[in-house]
Amino acid sequence: MKNLVIHPTPTTPFILGNFSNGDICIIGKSTPDKIVDIAKPLEEWIREFIELSDKALTLYIDLCYYDTPTSLTLTGIFSMINRQQGNKQSEVYWYYYSDDDDMMENGEDYKVMSKFPFALIENEKPITVNIKKTDISPLIYLDDTGDFIIQGVSNTDEPLLFYRPIIRWLSEELIIPTLRNISLEICLHNIASGNIPFVQAIIHLVDALHQNGTKTSIQWNYADKETEELGIQILTNLTSHYVFKHLTNREYQQNK
Repeated sequence: MKNLVIHPTPTTPFILGNFSNGDICIIGKSTPDKIVDIAKPLEEWIREFIELSDKALTLYIDLCYYDTPTSLTLTGIFSMINRQQGNKQSEVYWYYYSDDDDMMENGEDYKVMSKFPFALIENEKPITVNIKKTDISPLIYLDDTGDFIIQGVSNTDEPLLFYRPIIRWLSEELIIPTLRNISLEICLHNIASGNIPFVQAIIHLVDALHQNGTKTSIQWNYADKETEELGIQILTNLTSHYVFKHLTNREYQQNK
């Protein structure tokens, strides 16, 4: 069974189902023209996972806005888990900003109908993004002028926890735009396979913002063939303007 990856668009969230550990994340805005485009693959993946895996599901849901068809899809998913999980104890983490009473109340309603642990997680809404670099995770910086930097190593074994806040922040821009321009510069090394979908989600969200009218540009820096090929794989077919830059050894060490 393969992982499920649905890239975010101006109207659909980032969805990732990880077969190895049973984690599912749903992050962003969900107002699709055709709910079946995301509901069908998600429901089928969950159903197959429950049948094939001895692990329980853990859903991480961080939606900034969603419509009635999405709400009905979530209701159907929770009902399916209620019926089919058996002895496996699934759980849900429902994230919301502290100033969003509607999202908190929606989570409380879903919690009542769920026969499994359902945690409501309150977060403060960040004004800017400034995540410090570590030995396993990159610097992520985004200011009010639109300068956006992702730089360093991306080897964290918890990419969902690390990347979720920035994916949510960018998704919020689709609802209430605050930036006219975004200039994204990426210089990543040693990108673990489990981190790649989250990096892709960020780039696809920048492209979604471009489609909504934000002026965007993306620069993918690389120092080796593997990183260059990954960039080609991720950036091909975007609507945003993008360029590749080969780093010299000195530049690579400065950006490492």
